[in-house]
Amino acid sequence: MTRERRALALLLLAFLAINGLTLSRYPSVWVDEIQFADPAINYASGLGFTSTAWFAQDSTQFWAGNVPLYPMLLAAWLKLWGPTLFAERSLNLVLFTLFTLLIWNWTRRTAITAPWRLAVVALLCTGHAMVFSYRSGRYDVTGMLLAAAALNLWEKGDLPLFAIGLLIPAAGLQLIPSTLVLCTLATLIYGRPALTRAVTLVTGTATGAIGLWAFYSSLNVWQGFRASTSAIGLIGHSIPEKLKALPAIYTHDKSFVILALALAILATKKPTKPIVLTALIATLLPAALHLAGKFPIYYSWMIFLPVLLAVAQIASESTIPTKYAITAALTLAALVGLPLRLAGVATAWSPRDPQHIDKFLKANITQGETVLADFKTYYALRANGNRPLLPTYLPAIRPEEQSAVTALIIKESDAPAIQSSLGGAWQPTGARLPPAPSPGCLKRLIAELREEDYTLTLYRRTS
Repeated sequence: MTRERRALALLLLAFLAINGLTLSRYPSVWVDEIQFADPAINYASGLGFTSTAWFAQDSTQFWAGNVPLYPMLLAAWLKLWGPTLFAERSLNLVLFTLFTLLIWNWTRRTAITAPWRLAVVALLCTGHAMVFSYRSGRYDVTGMLLAAAALNLWEKGDLPLFAIGLLIPAAGLQLIPSTLVLCTLATLIYGRPALTRAVTLVTGTATGAIGLWAFYSSLNVWQGFRASTSAIGLIGHSIPEKLKALPAIYTHDKSFVILALALAILATKKPTKPIVLTALIATLLPAALHLAGKFPIYYSWMIFLPVLLAVAQIASESTIPTKYAITAALTLAALVGLPLRLAGVATAWSPRDPQHIDKFLKANITQGETVLADFKTYYALRANGNRPLLPTYLPAIRPEEQSAVTALIIKESDAPAIQSSLGGAWQPTGARLPPAPSPGCLKRLIAELREEDYTLTLYRRTS
């Protein structure tokens, strides 16, 4: 084994160990995570591929709230390891490790030298948006994996790229316009050599989209899928509203901002085709996705990755002073990602222990009781023998489920609307689940921590 391979192995082992030990502490269990995990957990628990977390389908229908690839992979994974928070989040750690290995393998065919190849892997593991994506229980890492596979297979011929394209729609709807934009830009910059491959990938993607439609239509859930996915982000908003929100999408990933500034300074000396392509991707792709629907932080990997690779390429060919400057930029980009979030975890280690939620539920909720509860309580309720209904399920709730709800564990500010929707009379019990506190300075730096700061109150039906 070469020195580089040993260093890579140690780096990835450290990545798995650090994240594995802190996986249940950050981020707090949240809406997107449960909406993708719920159908997988139900399937692994013998309840079918169904969900009580989506607003466009009830619990008797085959789940079609979004694309199926990640929830199906997760269902198979949880069949092996059980429906726990750690097991659910650990799948993304495994998939992300494969992603980093594919990116590292691709960089070996470029002019990026060994130290900078390792730096690329380190930044992928620590970058701000990357961290949130691989730890938050969403489906974004499957898209990363397909992108890395496409990079490695770009020169291998038509059939492998077509196969990648087939999977793209099932991995994420945002990947469809992304693929079109990226293939268009690659063709504009590289001409005919890229055109054939771009057409192959886009054709595969179009075929995969037809396949997704056929799959959901055969199960009579296509309309539910459309209703669910057409209500996200800024879909339906006016162009002026979208343009007003446009500048913010370029700044929410702090690691990307640092690398993009570094690239902008460095690229003026030698604007090669890869640099021009990277600049176009980083500028145009977020705008295209934002205007089509949204470009949240967990999509930022699409621009972080090419900018990181471009900076590493420049670093490999630079003089010693420039290498030092790039090292400083990469270090800062890493520090505002995983290390900053681990600092937040460390300062509130005990309050963030999921056991606090477990103890609260065991003291207040009967096993098997029908509970409508906040997403934070989801895994503890499952462990307690309850199948929770989530607030996002209320528009699709069935009458028998509605009348069966006997307890609510929700934010006090949400109580009037939820209780009105369920009907009946409700009374607070006085039992409260407090938030996990974090230092104010970290909350100002880490937006996700501010979103976790609320108390849950237990209500019981009185009539």
